[in-house]
Amino acid sequence: VNVGGLSGSGNLSIQSESRFVVSTSAKQLTIDNLLSSVASGTFAVSGTGTNRTELDFSQNNSGADGIIDLTNIEIDFSDSDNYNKTTLLSSSGLRLTNSLMTVDWDDRNASDSALNALYANNSTITFTGIELASGADSSATEPLLHIGDLSIEDGTKLTLDVSAELTENSNLLQLDNSPYDQALIEYESSDQESDLGSLIQTSDAVQGGTTEYRQGGSIKAYVTWGGGAVSVNQDSNTISASYMLTGIQLFDDKTSGGLVLSAVDEASGQDAVLSAVISDYENSDSSIIAGNVTYAGNMTIGADVNGRATSNSYTGNTIVSGGTLTLAKTDALGHSKDVTVNNGAKIVFAADSASGPYVQ
Repeated sequence: VNVGGLSGSGNLSIQSESRFVVSTSAKQLTIDNLLSSVASGTFAVSGTGTNRTELDFSQNNSGADGIIDLTNIEIDFSDSDNYNKTTLLSSSGLRLTNSLMTVDWDDRNASDSALNALYANNSTITFTGIELASGADSSATEPLLHIGDLSIEDGTKLTLDVSAELTENSNLLQLDNSPYDQALIEYESSDQESDLGSLIQTSDAVQGGTTEYRQGGSIKAYVTWGGGAVSVNQDSNTISASYMLTGIQLFDDKTSGGLVLSAVDEASGQDAVLSAVISDYENSDSSIIAGNVTYAGNMTIGADVNGRATSNSYTGNTIVSGGTLTLAKTDALGHSKDVTVNNGAKIVFAADSASGPYVQ
């Protein structure tokens, strides 16, 4: 059965291998009907408009144990204002075609309430509410989405996107050179397990392109991210995505210290190296904010883990408040209009690189 719309709040019972399809060009569709079906019955919604249709289920469809088939749809994996999560977890399987599903950290499902099956065809899962932090407080090893069986249509990709949140627990130096690996999906089985690494990709950049970074409640900088590789751990059946901090745009030009970049105690190796490109912040109206920056502790401004050393370009003030700051790339201090080295602090100009001297 294929219909162009669905209304009312009555019961839809989809039996045997029956298939009920709602095709709509609407921007938003709420299913108010109560769904019940056997495992082989299919309830499908197909968005026919240029943009995806936003879909919600308003009824507690805990008995909807058939297949949910969504094409050109956006849906939140949440029960906050609806019963989307309940409906999807009750189904025998979710099929996503050219669709987008959003999973928030607060709405993650436990392994004992896994989505029975996921079949993806050219679709994206966006993960939100993740705090990018390191150490004991990190959520990196806990997946947000638990799935029974995972399948991806041959010739297509499943894209994993992360909407990152930075807090004052997030250490930019640690996130800078060591890619942040976030466990996103845990699956029980997949016939494509050996190929999942090539069938899944990360987005080019964390959603939104930039992330606010606050200190003391105030925005100090905007941070840009680059999407990295997908890793599949076949021992733990976990799919993770890596993201690396690629740029810091200085925003605070109101306080003399601006953004404070601190090296953690006894930091060594890449955790003590800042390689992200530091620049001024450009507003949406193309006006420039020349934010200030303070370096605290023993650290190096230099090349990343791949040996790349892109010059900084910021023009705000620089303070070296303590410790030793080693400059190991050209224009490590950008085009700073004023540099202050506090009593007890030190700047060291590193030896020449293999390609020639560093210039500041």
